[in-house]
Amino acid sequence: MKSSHLIWALGVASLFGLVACGQNDSADQDTAVLEGPNVPAPWYEQPLNVLGNEPFWSVHMRPDGVTYTPIDAEPKSFQWIPPTVEGDKATFALSGDLSVVVVRHPCTDSMSGLDYPLTAQLREGDNVWPGCAAYADGGTEGAPEPQSQTATET
Repeated sequence: MKSSHLIWALGVASLFGLVACGQNDSADQDTAVLEGPNVPAPWYEQPLNVLGNEPFWSVHMRPDGVTYTPIDAEPKSFQWIPPTVEGDKATFALSGDLSVVVVRHPCTDSMSGLDYPLTAQLREGDNVWPGCAAYADGGTEGAPEPQSQTATET
């Protein structure tokens, strides 16, 4: 009788040991995946093409730099700095009072009618110009479900 209890106890102990090992291995694997090179950057760290019209303007955001092109001036280059993120809104400070706000909300260009995965605003001082944004690679990683908003409603 004692040997059957001993065998049962060893079996239960072995089972708990295997479960515990499996949990630790799984946690290590999850951590490795989250820290690995194949993990996509958050939506607001993806290269973006941001544009607006009336007046026409564009901002190309890349890890190696940001280029702002107003309609009436030469392109201006800025260093890419991680944005301030509040929920689904990312604010990219470019220089002084010049910033770009990108929101995870679909947008339809008011002139072309094209749909974009993100809504945007260019802000300079008290001026705010609406626009739309898309991932530079054409991807939709982090894009919200379609619920279109025109660029003029931003």
